[in-house]
Amino acid sequence: MGTEKAAATTEPARGTNPSKRSGPRLDNLTLARKEGWRRFVETPPRVQPERLSFRQLRALGDEAPADYDRRRRYWHANLGPIKTPQLAHLHQQLLEVVDSNVQDGEKAKGAAAVDAFPGLGKTTAVLAFAKEYHQREIAEEGSLTDDGNERWPVCRVGLTGNTTMLDFNRAMLWRQRLAVAGTAATCRREVFGWANRYNTRRRHSYCGQQAAIIYEQQHAATLRLAG
Repeated sequence: MGTEKAAATTEPARGTNPSKRSGPRLDNLTLARKEGWRRFVETPPRVQPERLSFRQLRALGDEAPADYDRRRRYWHANLGPIKTPQLAHLHQQLLEVVDSNVQDGEKAKGAAAVDAFPGLGKTTAVLAFAKEYHQREIAEEGSLTDDGNERWPVCRVGLTGNTTMLDFNRAMLWRQRLAVAGTAATCRREVFGWANRYNTRRRHSYCGQQAAIIYEQQHAATLRLAG
């Protein structure tokens, strides 16, 4: 009876597949869109496959062992994030920064940057924090604003590995203007106009209250004279 019970609870419905049940896999581009981010934050946690003994594995039917191995592969490939003391400490620090930004709009708001060597889990740690924060805000404030618009506490903006302040602002503007403009061509014109003003007209404190292009021209001229 025990063997029959194990076989019955382990074998899934015919025609099912863990990868198909959970939809397409998430990637960086998917998380940068609201549909993908919603699925990331609203999808229930994976269910760990039950642990079977060798006797129970041998008692499975013809198709059940392959399906069981497939579910285990998906489970082990998507473990975590594991809430280590270091991760918990990072999340607490990020939460302090984010929760302190509830002051009114005319006041400056703080920001946080997570820096570490490649492969240590920066993206994983921040995505886990962003997911928990998104879920908390939706639970407290609701999925719609007072005006009936969708509430999005978190948005993910993709950046390059060597991001300057100009690149960061351009990426943020690209995302916001694309949402408003509706077309890539209109958004491209908006971003070009902003970048042109940023480089040719806006004064920057780091280069003596000059426009970036003037500072660059002076710097280039100095290099030519020195050569």
